[in-house]
Amino acid sequence: MGDNGNPPTEVTLVLNLTVSDPGNQLPPVTLDTTTVSESLEVGGVVGTFRARPNASATYSLLKNSSGTFSLQSSHLVLNKELNYAEAPSHDIALAVTEFDPEAPDTEVEPGSPGETTDQVLTFTIFVQSASNCSSESEELCDPHAECSMSDDGAVHCACAPGFSGDGFVCEDVDECAAAEGGDEPACLNGGTCVDGISAFTCECAPEFSGER
Repeated sequence: MGDNGNPPTEVTLVLNLTVSDPGNQLPPVTLDTTTVSESLEVGGVVGTFRARPNASATYSLLKNSSGTFSLQSSHLVLNKELNYAEAPSHDIALAVTEFDPEAPDTEVEPGSPGETTDQVLTFTIFVQSASNCSSESEELCDPHAECSMSDDGAVHCACAPGFSGDGFVCEDVDECAAAEGGDEPACLNGGTCVDGISAFTCECAPEFSGER
């Protein structure tokens, strides 16, 4: 701007700055993990609830999926055995009272220290199958086989006790036939052998009684 001899022009700039409360930008209470293996033993810790930095909190369960979980301080603890096939996930509701000593309590008196907030949070706990196999992978195995997956993603199938095969196809083992290969018959005195799973039973002839 050139000088034309007139008094210099005054320019006023108005800046509008919005200052947000950093406390409101912090995340609410969180659960450090929402996935649990169905092999976790009763009494084991599923996860831990964590309040905002510098804040303290108390918790109580409002919705507890038929008593599957309980609270020990800030820890979510397993109360009942998990079964992925019956319930692959569980919903819980948590009542939280949180106190932040560094936040101003505007409801009591502007600028006074400390703020208490009450909230209800919901979480979904996902159960991970102990077999580590997806439903698609489990379908590759015979219904009478157990599925497992190695670190490289390969699917392995193993026939359950009482069955034989490669895991992808399993056949019932004839325990009666196996027993007949011994020094004496499976059932004595003319009894009839009945094949079972990993075992056999004997039906005695009318004039006899007993296990074999």
